[in-house]
Amino acid sequence: ASTGELVLSAVTPRGRELIEAAAITVPYRIRDVGHGATELRHIQDDATFLRSHGVPDAQLIYATIPDQRDNRTLIVISAMSRPLLEALAELYPPDAVAVRVNPAGTG
Repeated sequence: ASTGELVLSAVTPRGRELIEAAAITVPYRIRDVGHGATELRHIQDDATFLRSHGVPDAQLIYATIPDQRDNRTLIVISAMSRPLLEALAELYPPDAVAVRVNPAGTG
């Protein structure tokens, strides 16, 4: 926002081509990212069902938030849990997930 540029994300070369062909008239740049919106949304949705799948301490998850700036999903938990962190690292690409511990439970 400070540069006045529109930053667009492309996961694939085809995505980059589509952006370049769009004839955007405002200043912009394209950044290559490792995860698409569909994948990150899947992680958000899936994380809400981990408790029913028996993942240890999954009840500590109380929010999943898109983090478009860093191209990942933010999972907010109410207390630190090594078993939960290990499960998240096994289930999802580590660079697609960030975890915030917020004991206050307010996001």
